[in-house]
Amino acid sequence: MSQATKLSKRIVFKQTLSKQTTLFKSLKYSLLSGLAFFITSHFLHQVVPTSTIPENVEFIGPKYTYYQANKDNYNALFFGSSRVLNHISPEIVDQEARAHGVDINSYNLGVPAMREIHSYIFLRDVLKTAPTSLEWVFIEISLDKGYEPFANARTGRSIYWHNFRNTKVAIDYVLTSEETLLNKAVMATSLILPYIYHRLNVGAFFNKLLPLNFFSTDLQADQEAYEKNKGFLGIHGDENDEFRQLFLTNIADYESDVKSLKEYHQKSHQITQKLPYNKRQLIRKIVKVVNQSGATPVFLITPTLDTSEDLYQAYQEGLFPKLLAYNDPSKYPHFYGLENRHDAGHLNIDAAHVFSRELAQDFAQTVKAGS
Repeated sequence: MSQATKLSKRIVFKQTLSKQTTLFKSLKYSLLSGLAFFITSHFLHQVVPTSTIPENVEFIGPKYTYYQANKDNYNALFFGSSRVLNHISPEIVDQEARAHGVDINSYNLGVPAMREIHSYIFLRDVLKTAPTSLEWVFIEISLDKGYEPFANARTGRSIYWHNFRNTKVAIDYVLTSEETLLNKAVMATSLILPYIYHRLNVGAFFNKLLPLNFFSTDLQADQEAYEKNKGFLGIHGDENDEFRQLFLTNIADYESDVKSLKEYHQKSHQITQKLPYNKRQLIRKIVKVVNQSGATPVFLITPTLDTSEDLYQAYQEGLFPKLLAYNDPSKYPHFYGLENRHDAGHLNIDAAHVFSRELAQDFAQTVKAGS
């Protein structure tokens, strides 16, 4: 072997060794950096622990803070999505119920886009410090698949509640569902991501230190409105709203959906199988939390386009004592008229006032019948 060949091999060997050494150092420093980041995050979790419900979580924090300061004024609470936030006026409900002989003072804790697991977690956390005279808890909930949209994983609203205990509840709901194994894996991953962000304290300083007036002018206006109106935020007729525009563009689709819903309710529905295990367990947890607070659960189905078959089924199985349902267009045609909708999923403020009155009247009748 020539000297040139030997020299060439030595050079190649040294270059290879140098690359391996560089790679090893990179891996070592990456691991050390990751470990340092984890330790720092864990330390911050102790120094700046996240509140059960941080003040600065959009919609939820300010509502919860206001509730805590005034909770003993109320003997009834409304929980649910925007269909509670935008549809139920406690002032009208209280006034109408009293006119029918039922003394009630309520607060609307509805929050936009509440999913089933978060709905349960929020209700449970709020009722840990329930009003001293709480009698009724109204619950509007959609029993869906239990996943968390990946786009929400890094939002403060998703991160704050994904501690170990709550994430386990959510994953149990997914794993005991009737979904395929692949779907379960994907949905479980969607729940693990915000848990990781929670453990790494993403947004902890934001939730702890940022002032409430950081929110946009529109959000501050909404905040003032639903504090003034006991949590209610009616939808006024803004023709430029994107959801309103989408609704006006697709009126034919809306009318078709209403027709399908009407036909669904006109059929005789016999229960042929029990409610899926995961949904039954979630309903039981909700009822248990409400009962432990000393109150009676009243489940609601608002004038939605959903059949809400699972809730009807749960009620027929005797999982909860009271259900007030308004999603049958044949019985409640006025709530499905175009003039009373802001968009496909929501009533306008005038229709919401009418709905609040009818809800109060039906509730008062139910209470009298029960007693």
